Amino acid sequence: MSEPGRAPAPDGPGDDARFRLFVYGTLRSDAAGSGLLLRSERIGDAAVDGTLYDLDDYPALMLYGHTRVPGEVWNCPVDLLWQLDEYEGVDRGLFRRVAVMASGIPCWTYVAGPALAPRLTPDRRLADGRWNARLP
Repeated sequence: MSEPGRAPAPDGPGDDARFRLFVYGTLRSDAAGSGLLLRSERIGDAAVDGTLYDLDDYPALMLYGHTRVPGEVWNCPVDLLWQLDEYEGVDRGLFRRVAVMASGIPCWTYVAGPALAPRLTPDRRLADGRWNARLP
């Protein structure tokens, strides 16, 4: 099972610093939020172990359980982190940014935060770990 670990280090120093991001929902290349990653490079498909919930307009990942949750890994400029945190509602407790291993690649990802806890009910679990991405 993938567990939070050390924060993935940027790929290099200075203005060219980059980080890897695992996305499984609205930030995927075929989904509505993908425009946020325009300055990023898609590395490829990956997966983490966990439990995925369908919250209608977006999914929420929890890092417990043994379901393979598929997604994509992106190589992103480090100055994108604050925009991603804003998009994911980190300051409102919707999501938290954590470190994971996605198919052996150290990445950041966003998991459900405390504000979403009441919505993470058994009837919202996605047994196959896949969320039906909404196209832009």
